[in-house]
Amino acid sequence: MIENIHLWHADRGSYFDRNVNIISWSDDYHIHVGKYCSIGRDCNFFLHANHRVDWITTSSQLLGPVTPEIAKLHMEMGHPSCKGDIIVGNDVWIGDKVIIIGGVEIPFHKGLDGHSDADVLLHAIADAILGAAGLGDIGKHFPNTDPSIKNIDSRDILKKVILLIQEKKYSIINIDATVICELPKLAPYIDHMKNNIALDCNIDIHAVNVKATTTETLGFAGRGEGIAAQAICLIESK
Repeated sequence: MIENIHLWHADRGSYFDRNVNIISWSDDYHIHVGKYCSIGRDCNFFLHANHRVDWITTSSQLLGPVTPEIAKLHMEMGHPSCKGDIIVGNDVWIGDKVIIIGGVEIPFHKGLDGHSDADVLLHAIADAILGAAGLGDIGKHFPNTDPSIKNIDSRDILKKVILLIQEKKYSIINIDATVICELPKLAPYIDHMKNNIALDCNIDIHAVNVKATTTETLGFAGRGEGIAAQAICLIESK
């Protein structure tokens, strides 16, 4: 299905996979897709993606809750703004979703499949935290049979896991995690991953370690058929 399908206009021979989203704050602009195009699953089109650069900030955390009235006022003031319709030409293929690892979007021609956003690193960390506290695993707390968490952001899973261990009076001392894949190369994104994990776990970034390694082309990871992650978490009772 396409979210906001009324903003979508496609010529003959074009088709789309599941979970294609059009993010827009008005009906003034549209997506125009040419002939014989293929739009992969979980693609997002942002019609209003331009932020004001002459404001001190556009952060809702500082500007306050974005009510419908405030959102309308922002639109009238040009935030967020749109430069016009999105035009997709003829014979264009747009691949499946980008890879999300450690809460960081990493451009790559393949994506990870899952009931959630399939963030393999955050899942491994969440499992390690739950295991250290004797609380089972994410499959128990976030089953893939639950439609209400379809496509859930794995950072939200991690935050909920933190709430679960806090209820049991546990706190995290440190986290050490490894992502195993041949491609994409993750070194440029490691610091961003660590920052996201530290924020979501409410711990110092120096208590988080993330590494990336390969299997030297061996196994499913070496063949580029998937990505694996391992994590260890040390916790203490408050």
